[in-house]
Amino acid sequence: MVGALRLPRFLERVYPIEPALYRWVGVGLIKSIVTSRAWLMLVGLESPEKPTSRDALLERIELVTTGAEICHGAAFVVASSIALLCFAFGSISTAAWILAFNIALNEYSIMLQRSIRWRVRKLRG
Repeated sequence: MVGALRLPRFLERVYPIEPALYRWVGVGLIKSIVTSRAWLMLVGLESPEKPTSRDALLERIELVTTGAEICHGAAFVVASSIALLCFAFGSISTAAWILAFNIALNEYSIMLQRSIRWRVRKLRG
């Protein structure tokens, strides 16, 4: 099932300006937190096995980032829909809180995955 998730065609390409924009809004800070060994220990994960070659490493990184981007994108859409329903039924403060957490927890993750994918494609040439 690895690599079974695919992005829509219009999201496949990562434009060179995206990583610069993402860095400006603080994605680098989030990256430094989630790539630390302390984070892996905190969430109970182990470091993955070392790949056998550079191409295998880049392929695995691209597959994992694409999968993470799709999952966070789906979560973003679901949470945004719930926020919209709250707004429609008059609970504006609840909708605002849902939207704020949704952006913090999902949108930053999507931007991080896209910037990593851009770097991987740049490394591949």
